[in-house]
Amino acid sequence: MRRLVILAVMLAPVLFLAGAALATTLHARADNEVVRYEVNPDLTYVETSESDTTVFTQRGIDMYGRRARTFYPDKQSLEVLEAWVDQPDGSRLEVPESSRFSRASAASQSAPGFVGSFTTTIVFPQLREGSHTHVKFRLNQKTPPLNGFNAFNMSSYETEAVEDRVEIKIP
Repeated sequence: MRRLVILAVMLAPVLFLAGAALATTLHARADNEVVRYEVNPDLTYVETSESDTTVFTQRGIDMYGRRARTFYPDKQSLEVLEAWVDQPDGSRLEVPESSRFSRASAASQSAPGFVGSFTTTIVFPQLREGSHTHVKFRLNQKTPPLNGFNAFNMSSYETEAVEDRVEIKIP
C-alpha cells in the first residue's frame, strides 16, 4: 500500500504536465456563419451564405485559407458576392479575381456523364495569425429539387462558433 502512495505522489506532477500539454489550442473561430434561404412557391430558392472566420495559428490558416462551394450548373447558379481578408493591422485585402475559380468537382472528374457538379473556390491572400476572412456566396436553385426544399446545416466541430444561424423565408 505504501508503494502505491509513493508511486501516486511521484506520478502526480507528470500526469498534471501531460494534461496541460493536451490542452486544446484554438486554431480558428467561426465569428459569423449565417445562411439565408428565400423559398419560392414552386420550391426553387435563393440561398445566401455568409462566413466570417478568424485564424489564430498556422493550422487555422491551413484549414481556412480557402473556401469552396459545390453546385450543379444545370440546376443551379453560384456567384461570389463578397470576399476579403481583414489583417490584424486593420488593413483589408479584397480577394482578386485570380484567386476565385470554378472547375469540375472531383466527383465529376471521377464519374463524367453521371455527375456534373462544379466547385467554386476562393483562396484568401496573405493570411497570417490574427487574420479575419469573409466570404459571401449566392446560390440560385433554378429548378425545384427532386425531394423538395431541404435546408441542411452542419457546423464544424473543429472550431468554436460565435454565431451559427439559418434563416428560412417561406411563402
